[in-house]
Amino acid sequence: MSLLVAENIRKVFGSTLALDGASLTVEPGEVHGLIGSNGCGKSTLCKIAVGSVGADEGHLRFDGREGFFGTPAAAAAAGIAVFYQELSLIPDLDVAENIALGHEPKCRGMVDGAAIHREGARLLARFGSSGGKGLTPGGLVRDLSADQRQIAEICKILARAPKLVIFDEATSSLDGDQVQIFFEIVRELREAGTGIIFISHRMDELFAICDRITVMRDGRTEATLPVATTDREAVLTLMVGSALATRHRDEAPPRPGAPVLEVAGLSNAVLHDVSFTLHEGEILGLGGLHGQGQSAVLRAIFGADPSSGSVRLGGMPHARRSPAAAIRAGLGY
Repeated sequence: MSLLVAENIRKVFGSTLALDGASLTVEPGEVHGLIGSNGCGKSTLCKIAVGSVGADEGHLRFDGREGFFGTPAAAAAAGIAVFYQELSLIPDLDVAENIALGHEPKCRGMVDGAAIHREGARLLARFGSSGGKGLTPGGLVRDLSADQRQIAEICKILARAPKLVIFDEATSSLDGDQVQIFFEIVRELREAGTGIIFISHRMDELFAICDRITVMRDGRTEATLPVATTDREAVLTLMVGSALATRHRDEAPPRPGAPVLEVAGLSNAVLHDVSFTLHEGEILGLGGLHGQGQSAVLRAIFGADPSSGSVRLGGMPHARRSPAAAIRAGLGY
């Protein structure tokens, strides 16, 4: 018997048709990828499955139970856990307290704080010293980096031993090593018979961890494909509705002009020795995982955050005293 069956789900928000007959089936012990462009209905479909949003039409069955869940609490009690892009951690509680929230162990009728922190330490240890990067059970959530918060949220889900886990962009703030550790945990869950819905925009991750992939477009389910017998081009074609032509640059890009912005050794509490040069007529991309310092670079150059290192603007030293000074010097942010 399939673990989750959602059929012909329809949902309208005002004048927006969010879901137009979408369907999804997940088997026990399956990692099921869910992909589509922004606004295609992936997250809405999952929120309906767990009772966060009500469906206008359609049918749902989970673990033999017929009917939609009335609340997220009812879905959680039935064995569904969700990792949303908007994390559910409470900043003023420590990591272990967040992990145990809602199912705290008791001793003689009282919350057992020692047991909470032992269990928190056990779950965090699954990410290891390199994956956790200094994450401790007693650390306050408000002091955590973006990747540490995601690890804590994943541990919070593992603590519930669910039958079905929905991971919505769970790797967005994780580095390469952390992603691999996360994949090992997902494989362990699969071996234990847990069903997993893995929502991601990262094609490499979907093909690395999923058994099947469901593609959504404009609120509809386009197809469900076995990973072993499909390829990235087929998935992309379903996402956009037509085959993608390979485009080649006919001419070499023009040679860059004189340096406009020169950054050398830019450092602060977030940045470590960042250096680059932007030339006249050039568009320079600044990439990286979410929370890895891209915005911190721009804020430091603009004078919004203190930093060391040197910045030259139009060949002249730029002191970065304040945003007002940056604007007067010709910078916009």
